[in-house]
Amino acid sequence: MTAGAGATETTAGVPSLLATLSVGMSLYPGTPYNYSATAQGIVFTAGACPLDEHGTVVAPGDFEAQALRAVENLLAALSTHDIGPESVLKTTVFVVAGDRSDLVRVWDVVSSRLGRVPSTLLGVSLMGYPNWSRSRRSRRSNPALLRRAKG
Repeated sequence: MTAGAGATETTAGVPSLLATLSVGMSLYPGTPYNYSATAQGIVFTAGACPLDEHGTVVAPGDFEAQALRAVENLLAALSTHDIGPESVLKTTVFVVAGDRSDLVRVWDVVSSRLGRVPSTLLGVSLMGYPNWSRSRRSRRSNPALLRRAKG
């Protein structure tokens, strides 16, 4: 799956961070789950993880880079349904964090791409992929989102 050009537009008047990241980006095909599914006109997404196209967690220890990759992966999954960030109904963002400032750093990236969508931001102790532990105080973001399909 590849992100469409629409994934690089601004959201709610806020320019995207590294807007060119999503152009031509491929989602890792080896996940043991689907990235998204639809039912009765609603698109449900799996948690967007900061995985590169090879299934490797990107930028260990870099909150902002990981948050950006997770959001870009989410937008890539949505683009397969011709949906952009304007159709997001709610987000839940999980961050392996030791401090509230870590949450804020992740939120700044997420909100710059998704705008002011209703959201919950949570600090958690660990996530499901390797390198999502507290080694070197590294943290990861994982927006788990629900979208409404266009049309």
